[in-house]
This record gives sequence, C-alpha cells and structure tokens, in this order.
Amino acid sequence: MPTLLIVDDDAAFRESLRRPLQSDYDLSFAASREEALSALGASPPDAVLLDLYLNKTGDRDGLDVLRTIRRQLPHVPVVMVTGQADVEVAVACMSAGASSFLQKRPGMLSEIRLRLREAMQRSLQTFRQEQLEQEFRIIEPREIIGDSECMNEVRALIKQYAELDVDPIFIHGETGTGKELVARAIHANNPKRCNPKPFIPINLSEGSGELVADNLFGHVKGGFTDANEPRIGFLEQVRGGVLFLDEIAEVEPHLQVQLLRVLQERVFKRIGSNVEVHFDAQIVVATNADIEKRMREGHLRDDFVGRLMKQAVTIVLPPLRERREDVPLLAAHFLKSYQQRGWKINTISNSAMDLLYAYDWPFNIRELEGVLKEATMRAMRRKSAEIEPRDIGVDLQRYSPSEEDSPIPSTTPVNTDITHIDLYLARQELSIVRDSIKRWHTKTKAAEQLGYSGKEPRSALHARLKQHKKRFPQLASEFPDLYKN
Repeated sequence: MPTLLIVDDDAAFRESLRRPLQSDYDLSFAASREEALSALGASPPDAVLLDLYLNKTGDRDGLDVLRTIRRQLPHVPVVMVTGQADVEVAVACMSAGASSFLQKRPGMLSEIRLRLREAMQRSLQTFRQEQLEQEFRIIEPREIIGDSECMNEVRALIKQYAELDVDPIFIHGETGTGKELVARAIHANNPKRCNPKPFIPINLSEGSGELVADNLFGHVKGGFTDANEPRIGFLEQVRGGVLFLDEIAEVEPHLQVQLLRVLQERVFKRIGSNVEVHFDAQIVVATNADIEKRMREGHLRDDFVGRLMKQAVTIVLPPLRERREDVPLLAAHFLKSYQQRGWKINTISNSAMDLLYAYDWPFNIRELEGVLKEATMRAMRRKSAEIEPRDIGVDLQRYSPSEEDSPIPSTTPVNTDITHIDLYLARQELSIVRDSIKRWHTKTKAAEQLGYSGKEPRSALHARLKQHKKRFPQLASEFPDLYKN
C-alpha cells in the first residue's frame, strides 16, 4: 500500500481525510513545517498532500516544505491545498514544483483522490524513465551484446524492421532476455521515429484493466467518476514515435477489442468520447508467454491473436543458455559498466568464469547482471579487483564443473578490455582444437570434426592458427604442440 503524508495545521481537515483515504494509503500526519520535515527525514512517503499555510501568521511555510521535498526527494509527488487560492498563489506553488494545486472546499474528496492518483502515476512514469535513461547512459543498451549466430540474426532483424518502419513487431523471449532493450534499439534505428520523437513503454499487466485503459487511451472531462479534468493517454503522447506494449498476452479481453481497432484502423477514442483520434506510431509488442496456449485457455480473443500474428513480424530472443559463447562478452560488458561507475573491479578469474559459463541462467541476462553486481560487491569488500568463485552466489556454485568437463579451458581470466576478450576467446578455441587433436590423433580429422570450412579443413585450420598467432604472438609458446613445425 502506498504511503501518504498529510501536512496541514487544521486538525479537523486532517481527521476528515483519515477514514476515506486509509483504505487506499498508509497514512501519516504532520501539523507544522517542523513536523513535516521530521516525518520526511524519518521515512520518505510515496506522496504528500501539503497545505500552503501551516501557521496563523500568513507565512507560506508549505512552500519551504515543498522546496525541501524537491531538493531531497525529487520523485515524490506533492499536491498542494489551501483555503486562500488565487492565480499568484497557484503559480508560486507550481513554479516551486507542486504536482497539482487545489483550493479547499466542501465535497472535494473525490478531486483529492484523483489528483493524488494522477500525480503518483506521472511521478512513477518519470522516475522509471529517468532510471532507464541513466542505466542506458551507463551501459549503452543499444549495443546488443553477443557474437553468436542467433544474436547476429537479431541485430539484422532490428535494423531491417526499423528502417522499413514495419509494424506490429512481435518480440518473444523468456524473462530477462532483453525484450525492452530490443524495442529501444528499434526506436533508435528507425530514421523516421527515433529521438527526439518519443519511445513510450507500458506494461499491460501492471494495474487494473481500467487503469491500463486510462493510461493508453486517456479520457475526457466527465468520462468516468472523478474524471474532473481531461487526460492525454500514451497513444496520443507517443505521436510519431514508438509504442512498446509489454506483456501483451496479459491484456484484458475488453482492451483487446480496442487495441484490435488501433492495429486495424489506426484510430481510437478517449474514454467518454465519441471522437476518433488518429494513431501515428510504430507498435512493438512483447511477451514471454505461449500466445496460442493463452488463446486456447480463453485469455486471448481469437480475432485479436489472429490479427496480431497475421500482421506482425517476429523477433525471437534466444535464452542465454542457448548462446553460452556470449557469456564472456556480456560479463566483460557489465564489468566495464561498473568501472565507469568508479567501482574497483578489473577481471573475472577463469574458475569463476567456468561457473558463469556452466550455469543455465533461468532468468537470463538480467540474472547474469545481478549475479555479477553482487559478486563485484563481494570482491570489492575483499579489496580485490578480481572476481573469484567465492564471490559468486551459492546457487551457481552448485553448477561448478569438474576439471575434466569444464566447458571452457582453464587458461586466463577475462578482462574487460576488448583485446583481452579476443585473446581469451582465441585461447578457448585453441584449447578445444588441442583437445580434439588428442582425441582424433590428427589435425585433419580434428579440423573436419570441428567444422572448419573449405575444401581442405586442415588448411582452413592452419589459416586460423596463423591468424591467431599473427595477432597474439604469445600463443605460439602457450600452445607449442599446435605451432610446432
């Protein structure tokens, strides 16, 4: 339940709000500037209802509290109330950072509820957007990490679909595979719809169907109870940009009908209005669910699924366990992002990388990042710049491979510099070649079994060895049996 701090020197007003709001909020109260600042410092609330005049002297103490909140808790929405309202007062409050401004009057409870709800929705959206933008500035998400064949295919599809401005685009992948990341990459690569035109993500599983509908379509004044002001929905806000509808398989049936019209006719109506509004944006949808199963179970309408699947082009994101060769690159990428934050971490030891490589990653890249972040913290607490097996969580330790069946050779730790990544991968390849020669006894048979292309696999293998030696001369001494004359 969200927390709400009510700051007002009028005890009767405070008590008049207690019973009607306590079912929606965890309430706390303050009667003065000092009590308000103390409450804010002790436990920051999710929202504040703040009186402008907190004393009998006529001083606007509420503005001081508002400015403090804006400095210290910039994402906490503040709805200002006062019994003495005029244009100058309203401008002062909004200029100081109030989310909304209300004049006290009888029967205003429904308006307070509406303003609080809208302020919290806007604040949450802004906060999430800023979090994402900050994260993206740090880890450069539009660079889709991975050199596996399947990820090269994903990159090619992103570029093609973005440049052609085709829609809807259907992204399917397990939790944590980077569906929103791909949607943002589509936005960034679409010359018609990239910045400064908006990218707006919405999770269709968050909130009630009514709330999701209001977020999407907006409403006119009087469109429903408590709709005292019009609201512009995301379908209008995204004009010219890209709309990302996550968890499309969770959308409620009555919304499927409305979204179907958007897909087919590119028009919609605000809640409470009969006026059609033109929709102009590229639509990207995503889910980790089995769409056909959800339809058979009655959660999705046949016509909605039929239209969506018939019209859509698809990008399937592989789980991390199916592209293990990308684990070292992803790990190095995350470590580099931590270094950019000033964290003192440089490498992952070979034995720690064995654990990362062997694990199945049920929650995919998101889980890998979380594990590496925690391991980095543990290594730094040891005052070490290298992540070791003891820094990695117990769950991964259970997957520790034996020396003889380790999926990657025990050669050298991973470093975040790209040259070291390539050296690491070269050593990995040469170790596999060496082991294959031991198994098949000849380079020719080993080259054939490993799939080196060309009419002469042995010649292709020699060319590959020569390429590695030219770039990394030290490999000749590390693998003398491969480079002996």
